[in-house]
Amino acid sequence: MNRKSTHILNLLAGSLLVLGFAGSALANATPSPTLRAALDYSAHFSPDRDDWQVFHHDGRSLRVLADADCRNEQAPPEGLWLLTRNGAGQPELLAPSALPLPAGHSGHIALLACDAPAPVNDGGVLRVPSELMEWLTDNAGLVYVSR
Repeated sequence: MNRKSTHILNLLAGSLLVLGFAGSALANATPSPTLRAALDYSAHFSPDRDDWQVFHHDGRSLRVLADADCRNEQAPPEGLWLLTRNGAGQPELLAPSALPLPAGHSGHIALLACDAPAPVNDGGVLRVPSELMEWLTDNAGLVYVSR
């Protein structure tokens, strides 16, 4: 190999090395994905304020504040929850496998209208304003619970 070829190979190897470091730095600097209302989820529950916000397919949104008699004692873990129905046909939030849950949590949270009678065992229940319950069960697929 002549001197010119050696020089070109050294430049090429150096460039590849620099690109490798730059690529790994970019991979480490990539931010986590941002959730977008109405695109990634159709309802948002904020336990701190006990309010709901729902997003219509046409871009409109509606905020519903829970009354004093509709307070939730315990908030679900933060994250995206799938709104589905349990074996008895009742609406519930189901945790996807990627959602970190506290030890012993079943990953199921029953949705109960605020004006419905209180269940004997109130564990694993999220009270929802009555005027919102039908919209949620008919239109929501994913519910984002924030802190």
